[in-house]
Amino acid sequence: MTDFLKTYAEIFESGGVLMLPLAALALYLYYGEFSACLALHKIRRDFSRSRRLPEPRVLDAIGGRIKTAKILSSTAPLLGLLGTICGICSAFSAYDGAGAGNLAGGISAALITTQAGLVVAIPSWLLAVYASAKLSDLRNSADEKKDAEGGR
Repeated sequence: MTDFLKTYAEIFESGGVLMLPLAALALYLYYGEFSACLALHKIRRDFSRSRRLPEPRVLDAIGGRIKTAKILSSTAPLLGLLGTICGICSAFSAYDGAGAGNLAGGISAALITTQAGLVVAIPSWLLAVYASAKLSDLRNSADEKKDAEGGR
């Protein structure tokens, strides 16, 4: 386990200064999306048991969190790309003509931020789409119940 953490820390460090904002973004996104999914699951369970309609403001708040997550998840690859550009510029400016090894090492480190940006963005986007679909299903069920009650 300590070897894994040591390797992870080395990769994180070699990614450069933009790895910290990417990590913070990942924590914020994953926490927000998992909590939204859990809240939707609880609301759906309560609705299925008691047929009690959820309050619209609660669903709107969850919908706002999902929309924010979708927007923020699209910024993660951009942060990764910015880190790559910064790393490549740094690698070329440090290149002294001594050998391609230094240049290749710098470019390799620069690409870590692109990979990290994608690792943050793809699961985050999938979670947001999943939560959005569950919210839509819940709203449709609530609308159907309102229509059924109104028709009596």
